[in-house]
Amino acid sequence: MPFQFADIRLEDLKLFLPLTLVLAAGLRRESYLPRGRLFGRQCWTHSDVVLVFVVLTATALFDPLLDLLALTPIALLALGFFLQAAIVTNTIYWRLRLRYNLPMSVLGFNMNVVYHIAWPLAVVFAGMSLVGILWSLLLFMHRPLAQVMALPGSPRPGSPLEALGLSSPSTLAIAVFYSFDVVLLMPLMEEILFRGFAYTPVSRRFGQQKAAIFTAVLWALVHPLGFPRTVIIILVGILYAYLYQRTESLLPSLSFHIAGNTAITLGWLLSDLKDAERLVPPTTAMSCVLFAIVWSIYKRTKPTEASQCDEG
Repeated sequence: MPFQFADIRLEDLKLFLPLTLVLAAGLRRESYLPRGRLFGRQCWTHSDVVLVFVVLTATALFDPLLDLLALTPIALLALGFFLQAAIVTNTIYWRLRLRYNLPMSVLGFNMNVVYHIAWPLAVVFAGMSLVGILWSLLLFMHRPLAQVMALPGSPRPGSPLEALGLSSPSTLAIAVFYSFDVVLLMPLMEEILFRGFAYTPVSRRFGQQKAAIFTAVLWALVHPLGFPRTVIIILVGILYAYLYQRTESLLPSLSFHIAGNTAITLGWLLSDLKDAERLVPPTTAMSCVLFAIVWSIYKRTKPTEASQCDEG
């Protein structure tokens, strides 16, 4: 059956909303000068942002085209995510390289790399350790120690985890590919686009505070809409933009983004175990160990006041 524009779904057309907002933002004159050494180097214009959002919007046409391949639903999702991330990221890369002779590091990848990865991970593992300790205490109070420290049960009948365990090697490989998209590739593309590439041109028109809100709304619109999910995504997007403006590095928000997607993915899968709560004590112990490691790295790589002055 040949492809027809009638095959395009309403949820695909939702991607036109961010493009419409970006076009409307271009009607406002530039009135602000973003503060920060990094943002002064980001000389691309709002028209470049419009171009990339046109490309992002065009990826909405991939889904009906990929449906013609007769792949499984998870394979279609994995391939669609991969193509979208690859095309959008490469569009930004070549736009910076060919028109402005700028490397991707100008987005905020080359300053105190280890430090800007270590401290967000320290926050993540500290939070996991605290929650895990409290959860473990509740388990120990209401269950015998031998029962809590036993291995978790098998997957619940009919759960996605059971289906994954019974799947063929090819299906398992596709599931791994999909997880790679969700955990790593999509966060990388989204941080590059919404924080690294769009934030500075938008801040020249609205100021940095309003630009944080604007880019957070754009980011929320490319996710499935619904309350309270959309509100949470907007709030997280504002926080990520603040971190980007404050640190002049894309690595903190990227680290939080990857950690969050990883936790959600693993939590969704492991919750299908019959006794998933038995994983809480070992997970807590692992979080404490990882926190100690990344905290040590953070302390060793923390910039001195002199180096911070030099960078500023």
